[in-house]
Amino acid sequence: MGKVAKEPDKATQGPSEQALSRKRRSAKDVGFDRWLGKQLHAIYDPVLDEELPEGLRQLIDGFEPRDSGAAEENDGKDKK
Repeated sequence: MGKVAKEPDKATQGPSEQALSRKRRSAKDVGFDRWLGKQLHAIYDPVLDEELPEGLRQLIDGFEPRDSGAAEENDGKDKK
């Protein structure tokens, strides 16, 4: 049986070693990520251009606008 080289355990690596390992990406990985991003945009961008159904639009319009001051007060209360 041949020995397989193991990647170093990330828990034992220092922060700079972890950052370097994330930065090192092959051209193949970068190319795949670019291709995948283009494919996802081709699929989902048209959905963003669609109109909201009337029932959903009415539901959203039925909500009262949130007061920014009240939102900040509530955020402070929730954190306690």
